[in-house]
Amino acid sequence: MCQRLLERLREEHRTVERRLLEVEKQCEAMERGEQPNLSVLRAAAFYLLGDLMREHSALENQLADLLGNRLPGFSEEILDVTRDQEQSSRAIGRFVEALEQFESAKCDRVALVHIARAMVGNERGHLIAQEELFFPFAARHIKGEECGVSAQADGH
Repeated sequence: MCQRLLERLREEHRTVERRLLEVEKQCEAMERGEQPNLSVLRAAAFYLLGDLMREHSALENQLADLLGNRLPGFSEEILDVTRDQEQSSRAIGRFVEALEQFESAKCDRVALVHIARAMVGNERGHLIAQEELFFPFAARHIKGEECGVSAQADGH
């Protein structure tokens, strides 16, 4: 059962990566002196801040709690999922703020690119930490019947 939940979370991570690639393409355009496609950047921001990602984070937190019960030192010694998500939210928030400032001519291209690339790097670090550390530990140490959150995952 947890395997279905983990697969759902992985699929959502693949969608996030596609959005990050779109942001990078717009950064490359701005670096060439071209005007970015603001609708692409807005769509990425909307997705990263949207309800689906809030639900995604809530499911990860539930899994982290279960994993913490099985491996008490996990968050202190290996990966603090909550802290990682907070860092991610701050980076996305800075990106959204810079995008809004760019649209109102209060932020230049260079600053927007810098903040957007920082957000992309942070998000990729978040994805790698979860894919390479958190998910394998969860798959190995949380039994399917313990994974009460899996029923929520089946709805998507």
